Amino acid sequence: FINDNLGWVVGTQGKVLKTINGGNSWQNISINTSVSLNSVWFVSADIGFITGSNGLVFKTINGGTTWNSFNLGYNIMLNEIQFIQSEVGFITGDDGLIFKTTNMGTSWSVQYTNSYASLFGLKILTSQVALATGEGGIIHKTTNAGISWYTVSSNPNFQWIQAIDFINPSTGYSVSSYGIILKTINSGYQSESPTSEHLEDIVFVNSSKGYIVGNHGLILSTSDAGQSWNPMNSGTNKWLNSVFFVNENTGWVVGSDGVILKYSN
Repeated sequence: FINDNLGWVVGTQGKVLKTINGGNSWQNISINTSVSLNSVWFVSADIGFITGSNGLVFKTINGGTTWNSFNLGYNIMLNEIQFIQSEVGFITGDDGLIFKTTNMGTSWSVQYTNSYASLFGLKILTSQVALATGEGGIIHKTTNAGISWYTVSSNPNFQWIQAIDFINPSTGYSVSSYGIILKTINSGYQSESPTSEHLEDIVFVNSSKGYIVGNHGLILSTSDAGQSWNPMNSGTNKWLNSVFFVNENTGWVVGSDGVILKYSN
């Protein structure tokens, strides 16, 4: 979502949905593909990007009326896309690869990490600092806009680190398989396991309030900056893949079998 009304959802078999009324109704959008689509990001109401399998990126410059696809040169899964400015964005992918654009997606350069892990999560903190997470409990970080990436965590016991978010420049949380939540303050990571469910995504809406989603309809919330996590009733037992808040009071969760949940406070 780029505002309270305009939002997008992507999924398997080339599925793209768009709403212009805050999710009261959704329309199917064709982008002429059947590949799995993993992440969507709009830098404005008109310009947006979708990442998917087979190294494919899709771009629209007219609000999704038409889409152009291009391959980044690697036949891999592209997992997460984020922009920090309208021109500067990153994509995480398999084989430890990260891609960056500085011209609003006109061209992309590959950036190599020191691993071959599949990278799922991405958080851009500043124009210079970003983190990427992935399989084998790996967390990579750059402090020079992606010129180089170094490993800040690599612990197979953490399994797949799916997502990461920060409540301030030094304090961050990430979520992983088997219900593991990792917390960092400046450096190093502390782990806890408030659930045995697989955790998929995490988002903080302010410095104290955050949400986690996972399988079997799991939603966890915190109101004390992650000191404690409490279950919320999602009304579903489906696998929940992603959570996004457009503001502190309005959020969305998407999951398997076409599940779309809306939270309003």
